[in-house]
Amino acid sequence: MIKDFSIDYFKPYGPGIFKNGLNGSPSKNDGYSFAFDVGAYFGLAKDFGIVLYDKDMHEKRIPFNSKGRSGSVYGISLSGPNLTDYTYNFYIDDKVVLDPCGRSFTKPAPFGVYDDKKIKSARILDDEFNWEDDESPNIPYENSLFYGLNVRAFTNHSSSKVKKKGTFEGVIEKLPYIKSLGATAIVLMPSYEFDECAEERELKTKKIENQSDAVKKAEKEIRKSRVNCWGFIKGNYYAPKALYASGDDPVKSFKTLVKEAHKLKLEVIMQMYFDREDNTSSVCEILKFWLREYHVDGFRVSGFNIPKDILLKEPVLKGTKLWFDYLNEYELSSLQGKCPIRYASSDNPGFKDCIRKFNKGDEGILNDVICLMKSNPINKAVINYLADYDGFTLKDLYSYERKHNEENGEQNQDGCNMNFSWNCGIEGETRKKNILQLRTSQIKNALIFLMLSAGTPYIFSGDEFGNSRYGNNNAYSLDNEKGYVEWKDNAFSREILSFFKELSKLRFSNEIFHLRDELKNMDVLKCGYPDLSYHGFEAWRPDLSYNSRTIGFLYYGPSQGNKDASSFYVGVNMHWENHRIAMPKLKKNSTVVKLLDTSEGNGVSRDNEIPVLKRSISVYEIKNGSASK
Repeated sequence: MIKDFSIDYFKPYGPGIFKNGLNGSPSKNDGYSFAFDVGAYFGLAKDFGIVLYDKDMHEKRIPFNSKGRSGSVYGISLSGPNLTDYTYNFYIDDKVVLDPCGRSFTKPAPFGVYDDKKIKSARILDDEFNWEDDESPNIPYENSLFYGLNVRAFTNHSSSKVKKKGTFEGVIEKLPYIKSLGATAIVLMPSYEFDECAEERELKTKKIENQSDAVKKAEKEIRKSRVNCWGFIKGNYYAPKALYASGDDPVKSFKTLVKEAHKLKLEVIMQMYFDREDNTSSVCEILKFWLREYHVDGFRVSGFNIPKDILLKEPVLKGTKLWFDYLNEYELSSLQGKCPIRYASSDNPGFKDCIRKFNKGDEGILNDVICLMKSNPINKAVINYLADYDGFTLKDLYSYERKHNEENGEQNQDGCNMNFSWNCGIEGETRKKNILQLRTSQIKNALIFLMLSAGTPYIFSGDEFGNSRYGNNNAYSLDNEKGYVEWKDNAFSREILSFFKELSKLRFSNEIFHLRDELKNMDVLKCGYPDLSYHGFEAWRPDLSYNSRTIGFLYYGPSQGNKDASSFYVGVNMHWENHRIAMPKLKKNSTVVKLLDTSEGNGVSRDNEIPVLKRSISVYEIKNGSASK
């Protein structure tokens, strides 16, 4: 039974839920204040207010009053004992709506199950959490390796071996594994409250016109079973997703995830998607809320009408990682000059498609590859990746040439058609050893391009050991074992995982691969050789012609001031024939050790030439000496 509460009205500064005494509300310690923007219903609705629910979902409606109106925003303050035992929604005439600024929500049904007879409502929180001595790791972009994941898909597969599958707690169980990869940050796909059953909910209110009854029924069945697992829709941006928590307190679950990640020196970056209908002016406030309330370390911001220039100039967000898909010249104008602390970043434009094309042997790409691998601007960071949540997984890039999205229920019309993938001779799964070996080499090539490029590398969960979605390149609706990360433990997965860890160690153990400033192809310190130079069939003379697919990179370690630093020679051959590439002549006291080779066989080195077999990359370390022209 719902008790009577003391009610006051106040003129709010903006929408939200607050303890009394904030946002212009009356100062009473035992209560909460609620402010709601009636929006398009302003001047039209006859009755609107707050509806409270007790544990048995008995409800009590309390109307707003004009005494508490600021524009279209109405404020009401409630005080009384045990107010946090109740949940609430707002109502507008006969329509009940969720609080867009709600801090936590109930979960009336399991993930992906729509039940219009059960009511989701917002919780009233006490906001108590022991952060202990939590601090952000504040890792510079040049020292970072980003690891992307979907909270549910990451651990929901039966092979994940975690206790609390598909939850924030499941991610916590995997944090030591993520750390073992050399990763410095987890990038969470939308983890705020969103309605994964929005499409089915829409079917209840929207008729399908101009179709036969049979077609209507079939389409309804398809859409009814289609769940939005990714969350790139309008959300309740102030609340962590309740169904991602193993218990009934998603706020505590998410805060615990952040705190445990920080203990391992892992940053937490939130992916925030904003819909066309979202208020642009609220974007900045939402990001500041997550920064303040949840101690997150950055945001990957996408969607529509993003006020990038405002976000980049916001004092509170300076020093917080802000990752956008692109930044134009106007948006970059506030970052002119070298930033003491780079906090802005964007995708490295063209990196994904260009490297994909080059790796499968396309011509006319080499010059672009050189520029993209070296790119490292002074005023922002660039993020490099070859596979992400959308599109093919890294393994599928070299197993499929065509998308296979039939299971999505859209007649294979969804998903990108331009994937620049190559099946290595057979579409899909195969047991042919030569095909499997070629695919393994292609994956290793891709990982070398990713990890030895100058920008910040980003890898999506599962790609580090060859996870597959079996050719589906738009798995947004696959809430099943095809859409989850399958934690395989076989010879192939162990080989790819071991190779990735070697690359991660190589990158972060050697300054030349993760510098703050872009390599200049010059001998700035007059140590004898450029920091980065290119070579072909003859030393110092790379073949950059249209048909060229072969090149050698010399990363000269002593160029950064440490004369004892190792140098590295990377021989790249994306041609389908074997080649030899010249290495600059070395002094007698130098030693050359092959570290990595993505080819199956081993060629024989002679003089200053190294063999680079077809479609492969070799990495050599040069110790205790320098090159000699």
